[in-house]
Amino acid sequence: MKIVIFEKKRERFYPISILHWVGDIKTGIYTFFERIKRVYNKIEYIIYTDGPYESLLKERGFRVNEPVEGDVLLIEAGYRLDNPFPYVNVDTVFTDEAGHVVGAFIHEGTSSLHLSKSLSRIKHRVVVSNGRYYTYIFDTIKYLSETLLMDGISSSYPEMDGLYVDEGDGNVFISPDVVIEPPVFIKGPAYIGRECVLSGARIYSSYIGDVCKIGGEVESSIFHGYVNKHHKGFIGHSYIGEWVNLGALTTNSDLKNNYSHVRFPSVHGIVDTGSIKIGAFIGDHTKTGIGTLINTGSYIGIFSNIWGGYLIDKFIPSFRWGKERYYIDKALKTAERVMNRRGEILSDAYIALIKHIFSVYENRY
Repeated sequence: MKIVIFEKKRERFYPISILHWVGDIKTGIYTFFERIKRVYNKIEYIIYTDGPYESLLKERGFRVNEPVEGDVLLIEAGYRLDNPFPYVNVDTVFTDEAGHVVGAFIHEGTSSLHLSKSLSRIKHRVVVSNGRYYTYIFDTIKYLSETLLMDGISSSYPEMDGLYVDEGDGNVFISPDVVIEPPVFIKGPAYIGRECVLSGARIYSSYIGDVCKIGGEVESSIFHGYVNKHHKGFIGHSYIGEWVNLGALTTNSDLKNNYSHVRFPSVHGIVDTGSIKIGAFIGDHTKTGIGTLINTGSYIGIFSNIWGGYLIDKFIPSFRWGKERYYIDKALKTAERVMNRRGEILSDAYIALIKHIFSVYENRY
């Protein structure tokens, strides 16, 4: 049996999924795709995604948009798979209790072009509760503490003066090569990835990805990786994409003064998050100037440069230089400098995807 991981309405995970396929989005210490591999290991995986993302995924070693013959298990990329699907021997669509299609089993194979048709013809449906369907990107934060606890973080950190760890609510893992510049306080559940630098940081119930510099305060947030937040300031209930630089004293709000549900400016319009604590969602390669103040439930696209000691707009599209357009040649030159400093390169497929997004998205995302 082969597994096909398909994306459905990938824009619901914007701005993070603008440069990431949905399976690459972190939900705790694992991505959606890593969770699938933990449940179904040693199986062939094929990804069905939009055309512009195909070359980048192939460059990174994935099989993409290949037709599949014989038995195939389909899994929706934005479904946090916790346990296997039930065994069935007839073509079946799996839904969660809300009716979201989260997977399917098909005997006769399918293709990326005919996937919707393959699913629509199946009459047999089974409701499952073997995971959680994520409706929007803010669900990564709504369910973060739950997911970190479920991930079973191993307790591992150095015994040293100036490092204070509270594991009353969950374990704390600090990668062995992390540089700790005291005083540092970490409250679990929390995971700190490889080659990070913690400079006088206070971190609560968060995932900090590889090669991040963290100072100031971080609460209930995901830092995907290669994020620079080296100075004071507060980031709470937020998802920060790769190659983001947060200037000194950059701070976001994650709670409204009237304690009502936070509303989020998704690409489908304003959405009630159902939560009173939601912060900011910042796309890859975005930079903030010193003293930037970010509103509750904010959307900031990729490759944007924002500044000012005032509360910025809640929706900032990609490729902004303040209020102006940030042109692609300048954006790519900066990205190349930033990535080279960390030993990474701008590949041809990555550049092509960025240029495609710049040309198509305009001011929308």
